[in-house]
Amino acid sequence: MPRHKAPASLRTRLEVAASQHLAGQARRSTFRTEFGYWTDVFRVWSSNLMRPLALPAVGGLVTAIFMFMMVAPMYGVRAASSLDPDVPTVLSTTATLKQSTLSFGIENRNIVVDVLIDEQGRFLDYSVPLGQVWQQDPEIRRCVFNALLCTQFEAGTVFGQPKSGKLRITFRRNQVDVQG
Repeated sequence: MPRHKAPASLRTRLEVAASQHLAGQARRSTFRTEFGYWTDVFRVWSSNLMRPLALPAVGGLVTAIFMFMMVAPMYGVRAASSLDPDVPTVLSTTATLKQSTLSFGIENRNIVVDVLIDEQGRFLDYSVPLGQVWQQDPEIRRCVFNALLCTQFEAGTVFGQPKSGKLRITFRRNQVDVQG
């Protein structure tokens, strides 16, 4: 039989395999060399992983910071100041007292009631805030109720549409105060 010649690369492959086998034995000989080997493997792996992600991640972070800096001044915080009062708008109005027949005799006391009115400005109900002594007197309660029935209110509005509302009315001996 004819003799076959070994391929030229066989010798190189056998030398590489022998070298890897010897390096593996040397690596496994102590814990320190094994730990060093796996540290190097992890470092190479993480370096190969992070390089493709680093540029997009940094680019995204820089873009987010830039966009935040562009948008943030639009939402600036303004300090509340007594020198800078709110500017009234016509988006909403409060209910008001239009006409009243509140001429009943009130002694030297203040009568405070919270009045609920509907969208047409009609009186619906009233309540008495805490601390009012006059609510015990049925005569005064009847007079207040009758006066409120004969009172005309103008309903408040929201975006031009009428809305129900609540008013606080204070009856004094010679004047009536209305708070919306």
